Amino acid sequence: MISDSTLNRLDRVLKDPSISDLERVDHVSSVIRSVMKGNIDPKLLVHIAGNVIHELLRNSISSFRDYVPLSLSIYKGLTGADNIFYMGLVPGRISGNHDREIKPTLVRKASVSNDFIWGAGEIFEDERLLELSPDGNMAVIVPETLREGISSLCGINIKDNNTLSIPLFIKRTGAKSKEPYGFIIASKDKGSFSETEKALLRQITSYFSSHIQNFEILRKDQLTQFYNQQQKEDLFITEISKAVQNRYCVGLLLLDIDDFKLFNDRFGHLNGDSLLAQFGRLILDNIRPYDRAIRIGGEEFMIITPKVDGERLQGLADRIRLTIEDHKFNDRFGNPAYKGITASFGALLLEDIENKVANTEFYFEAADKNLYAAKRNGKNRVEFSKC
Repeated sequence: MISDSTLNRLDRVLKDPSISDLERVDHVSSVIRSVMKGNIDPKLLVHIAGNVIHELLRNSISSFRDYVPLSLSIYKGLTGADNIFYMGLVPGRISGNHDREIKPTLVRKASVSNDFIWGAGEIFEDERLLELSPDGNMAVIVPETLREGISSLCGINIKDNNTLSIPLFIKRTGAKSKEPYGFIIASKDKGSFSETEKALLRQITSYFSSHIQNFEILRKDQLTQFYNQQQKEDLFITEISKAVQNRYCVGLLLLDIDDFKLFNDRFGHLNGDSLLAQFGRLILDNIRPYDRAIRIGGEEFMIITPKVDGERLQGLADRIRLTIEDHKFNDRFGNPAYKGITASFGALLLEDIENKVANTEFYFEAADKNLYAAKRNGKNRVEFSKC
């Protein structure tokens, strides 16, 4: 049993407004870990931990940028893991870009060891990655066939039983069933996870998956599957933080479908919506798993693309531009109907970010000036600058 004094201590920590969220996690983790050493029913401990997790996360579920660091700290604190990694999974597919095959890809989104770190676009591609996705919310030992690749991606030494993978499932809008969205990778430098710790991993993941599902719905534009306009600044600041942390450049693309109002006037808004949905799929097929595509409004879009130089950024914009121009879009009934749709691009390369102004609108306005220049200079073109 857990004593009344211990429960009261947990309650005081959770309700004390003078304690920061991360300090609260440290206090609660210390109490839970201490209780685990005693003779307590694991199911009771997991139940109590579930209530505690809910309280810890309650104030951060409105901000993805706040939620992820706090969640990973909870994973680490409650389970005794030395390293926690939040991984995204991009399923294999055939890309629209010249039928380029994309293998299942693991993307390192964030991690916490001694400190919290956002991922910097590190990836691991392997056909066998779906072996990490058993049915249900299970914590499984990383298969031997994937240990070398995941060890390299995470920078850890995976042994027989010191590292577990827990799949994250979400159900996308309109989908009939859940699909794997990513993984939590938990590892210990020494020893293995106890059954109680595995149960805690599953309990935390049930909250994490649920909240990620809500973030996915709230953050995405349902027509294009891009991030919606409200996420623009949050995503940009996150990518800038990664760039400063890892010392690389970031590219910013603004693109606008040319003469879209005339298209809507001629073919109707239903065909316009169908065009936007196809446009979104075309863009997503031609960017990397860790690039961020955002619908700013109407027919205007933004792509945040890390780890590029000027040549790569202009090459990406031109490749997307030509792919759009060559593509035959369907009408709303699925019949091939529209060829010659074009888009204009404003490309901006952010160099030496650490010493630049912190105002995000400065960058957005600079990219917007390039987009305006592309429109003014004849449309269906890319205008590029550095800052």
